[in-house]
Amino acid sequence: MESMPAVVRTMIDLYEFTEVELSRLLRWKRFVPDDVLAIWQALHEGNSGVGLQPVSVHAFSLGAFVDFMIDRLCRYVSLDRELLQLCVRYHDHGEGLLGRDVFKHEKSSHDVEEYLATMQHFRAVFDGQVPGLIYRAYLLQHCLTNPEDFPSEARAVMAELGRIYRHEARAFRVAEELEYLLFSYRHRERAPDLFSEVVARDMPRLNTHAPELPGCTVALWTGEVEAWFRAEAQACQRRVCQAG
Repeated sequence: MESMPAVVRTMIDLYEFTEVELSRLLRWKRFVPDDVLAIWQALHEGNSGVGLQPVSVHAFSLGAFVDFMIDRLCRYVSLDRELLQLCVRYHDHGEGLLGRDVFKHEKSSHDVEEYLATMQHFRAVFDGQVPGLIYRAYLLQHCLTNPEDFPSEARAVMAELGRIYRHEARAFRVAEELEYLLFSYRHRERAPDLFSEVVARDMPRLNTHAPELPGCTVALWTGEVEAWFRAEAQACQRRVCQAG
């Protein structure tokens, strides 16, 4: 087995802290009944299958990872941290409003439904007018594809974002795909099919976006890192076959 590249070790350590250690620390615990606390701890630890990942934890982990990316790539490209972090914070806002978690690669028409729900909520929160920066940050996640079913106003903003903030849009995509990869790697023993599926599906997407983001294939998603994840996925599948 190939040794783990240093940048992967750093990514995993950061991810484990934001995804696991901070999530394990329950606030106001002294007010929680013992039987409820025991259930929460069992669910949180994910004693069978895949551990739980609330959308809020996903957003926090992704935000920490974006900060790490910006630092890694600063020699090659200047990224708008505020725009990116606002995108991370609000990109799944519509899922919470609609009460559903739709897998990113299956969304299609769900995207515009989430956009409309999010804008309705934002207008209620912000006295009828969505702040321009938050509006642009939310749309950043869609600007590379600029879906045709979005309202014309949103499509015009996405077209502008695609011209001016294309690197930020690529950075968001790379960060999210890597977060999927790290989550599935963490659960590779209990859910090996998940890890194999993410490697097969999301790594080609990384190989699409990473070369378009200056410095990414040098400082982050390198050939060595890609080869290591592929080797880990293959080893995981061999263990499954041997166990079967």
